[in-house]
Amino acid sequence: HDTYVHRSGRTGRAGRKGTSILLFSGSEERKLSMYERSLQFKFVRAGPPSPFEITKAGAIYASKKLDKVEMDVVRHFLPHARTLMNKGLINIAA
Repeated sequence: HDTYVHRSGRTGRAGRKGTSILLFSGSEERKLSMYERSLQFKFVRAGPPSPFEITKAGAIYASKKLDKVEMDVVRHFLPHARTLMNKGLINIAA
């Protein structure tokens, strides 16, 4: 556990805050409980992201990338986007 504390402490060094993430398998649950007792704190447990959360993160990422496309280039994509919208493959909703 000393190595974990040392390595995770590097995320918030020089007085800054940081977040350390520990990935573990079900077979390591007992060892994690031992760490908690030894370190006198509880890890916050979170499961893997849901398909919805992954899709949402992907959409946000793609949207940020699309914002960087030059407007003079966008005009070349508009006819194709309109075709997809007319086919119902793209739905623009606010």
